[in-house]
Amino acid sequence: LPGGIGTVAITGAGGVTTSGAIVTAGGGSGTITITSANLIQLGGNLDSTRGGAAATAGVITLNGDVQLNSDVTITTDATATDADITLNNTVDGQAAGGQSLTLNAGENTISVNKDIGSTTPLDDITFIAGASNGEWIQLAGNVEGQGTLTFRPSADSLAIGVGADGGGADLYILPASLANIQDGFDEIVFGSANQ
Repeated sequence: LPGGIGTVAITGAGGVTTSGAIVTAGGGSGTITITSANLIQLGGNLDSTRGGAAATAGVITLNGDVQLNSDVTITTDATATDADITLNNTVDGQAAGGQSLTLNAGENTISVNKDIGSTTPLDDITFIAGASNGEWIQLAGNVEGQGTLTFRPSADSLAIGVGADGGGADLYILPASLANIQDGFDEIVFGSANQ
């Protein structure tokens, strides 16, 4: 779907399949919600910021088990006000180590409420979040992949609290989230090359 559209709410009782990107106009009302009792197959990116041009992003929520059919980036990182990303069910690849996932919430929060890659491991997985008032990445399920797992704040000047619960960090990764990272990644990276 092209940029410039408003709210996107897709509900599919028999499953949902996307073959390209979904881009909304942002503005806070340009939310993306995909819901299915069966499989959500993503074949493109989800972007609630009009390709990065919107001042305010809309939240992105996925309600249903997800299969990545390609590398997928989900972004709510707008030019001024960002929004949360919430994945309420499992996320798996189409083939083991074949697809990568990037979640970019800018200065907001990422919540992953079930496993990532527990059935079919992903390749690279990247989480980008955090702000000067403290935001978090919550991983409530196991995370499995075969490439690089990266936790990065939204700006190089921000501090990461690894295994911290607040404590003044700009981005904190809860101890329970760290415990859910499974063996199999080639590399685990906290921060960016400029930090």
